[in-house]
Formats: sequence, C-alpha cells, structure tokens
Amino acid sequence: MPLPPHIKNGSAARFGWIGAAGLFLGVLLAAAGCSSNRRVGYRTEVDTIPPDRGRPVYEVYSPEILMPSKGIPGKAIRNYEGAPRVAIIIDDIGYDRRIAENLLALDAAFTFSVLPRSPHREVLISKIASRGRELMLHLPMEPIEYPNIDPGPDALMTHMHPDRLLDRLEAHLNDMPEAAGVNNHMGSRMTARFPDMYRIFSVLKERRLFFIDSYTTPDSACLPSARLMRIPFAQRDVFLDHSLDPADVRSQIHRLIRLAEIYGEAVAIGHPHPVTYAVLKKELPRLLQRVEIVPASHLVHNFG
Repeated sequence: MPLPPHIKNGSAARFGWIGAAGLFLGVLLAAAGCSSNRRVGYRTEVDTIPPDRGRPVYEVYSPEILMPSKGIPGKAIRNYEGAPRVAIIIDDIGYDRRIAENLLALDAAFTFSVLPRSPHREVLISKIASRGRELMLHLPMEPIEYPNIDPGPDALMTHMHPDRLLDRLEAHLNDMPEAAGVNNHMGSRMTARFPDMYRIFSVLKERRLFFIDSYTTPDSACLPSARLMRIPFAQRDVFLDHSLDPADVRSQIHRLIRLAEIYGEAVAIGHPHPVTYAVLKKELPRLLQRVEIVPASHLVHNFG
C-alpha cells in the first residue's frame, strides 16, 4: 500500500490515515488475545552499574526475554550454505568514546547503534563510516519502568500526540542520515503498543529503513507490525552482557553460536562495557572459526 505524501510533513492530516489504521489494528489484535498490558518483573542494570559521566542506563532487562524457554518467537529455521551468519550490534554508542573506538578497532563487521543527542555521536559516526561499519539509530523509547528509569533525551513516549511522536522520530532520522536501520533503546511500554509501532514503521517504510526489535518485553508488537507494514525486520536473539561477569558474557557468545547453527543466523546485542570488549577481543578468533559476522542489514527479512 503506497503511503500518502503528507506523512513527511508532521501535519494533523498525517494522523488521520496512519492513526485510524493503527488504532484499528490495535483493537483487532487485542480482540485476538494479543493484549500488551501485562506487566512483568524486571531486573535492571542500575543495580550493578551506576551511570558515570552522565551516561544513561544502557538497558532494562526482563528475565522472560533473556532466555526464551520456547525458542525465539518468529524465528524460522533457514537453510544455509557455508558458515552460519551472526550480527553483533553494539548499542548505546555515543557516551563512552574510548570503548567504542576499541570495539571499532576489532577486525569484525560489528554494527554500531548510536544514541541520539549523545555527546560523542558526531565523531563516532565519522569513525564508524571511515571503518566501513554499519550504523544504526538507537531509538530511545518509553520503558515500563518510566519515570523511575529515564530512556534518555528526546525519547518517544506513549503520552505524546501522534504528530509530536512522529515529528520527534523524523528529527532523529534527519540528524543521522547515515543510519541504515533502527533498533529500540529500552521501549518495553512503547513497543507493546500496536498503534504506535504501526505509525513508527510507516515512517521507516517510507525511508526504506529496516528495524531490529531489541525485544525488551515478551509483549512486543514489533513482529506483527513489521509483518503488516512489510518492512525489513529481525529480532534480537541474545543479549551478550546482561551480566557483566566475563564467564557469563562468554557463555552468551557460545549461546549465540548455537542458535546460529540451529537457525542459520542469529542476532546479538552488546553494550560498550569494558568487559564486553575484553571478552569479544579474546573470543573473536574462535567465534570466526564457527560463524560469519555480518552487518545487521544482512539478517533482516520481510515477513509479510
């Protein structure tokens, strides 16, 4: 379905088309038993890593989404030749310049997802481009824990009027034209709302951008919304560093390999922690013996 040209201009008319369709979708899916109102217990990084130098909390984790007990929702076993492929996305780039530069120096096709309004974003975007690495926008969205946990400056919030929400999204995308795709920073409340995700994906579709669901809630509406909008999509399979014990990071790397060997591909998300860098640096030669590391855009699919 072609999108009306007024989607770009932030007008009230834009909400008329996207909003009505999105609200209809939300009602339809809720009636089918896809309610996004369930709250779950969360353990957050705040308990172990206090922010330094103004750095925001990197992520909010749910036990339900760290180790899915029934496989990866929406994941299909794919036939493949050669080594299975993995994408490793380093989120929350823009605050710790030194760790980001260390990760960039590793000889691997990591994907770097940059937070808007972060203090070192411009210099790091330039360095990411010069190294030929893929860049994503790490889009801050409202978590269930808000206001106790703040997703950061200019986040997309559920209380926003649709025009304001989409104008803020467009502003972030305009500030980072190098981005090949988007993934959510936090967002356990926002990504569970079908109408909002439908509106967001309408903009991404128009701009020909992919979306990777960081999967911060088991109630995520991202996959069905992406299927409806037919945008290139993938879902995070593994968090590398929900625990900052080096043995746990190493175990998650091995889990990533096992999933890739089962499904043909897998997506991991890590963060710019010193321990994440140290373990990746040590494990990289063994990792590359088992899998091929590719940019995130290589592992997105149209599910429609």
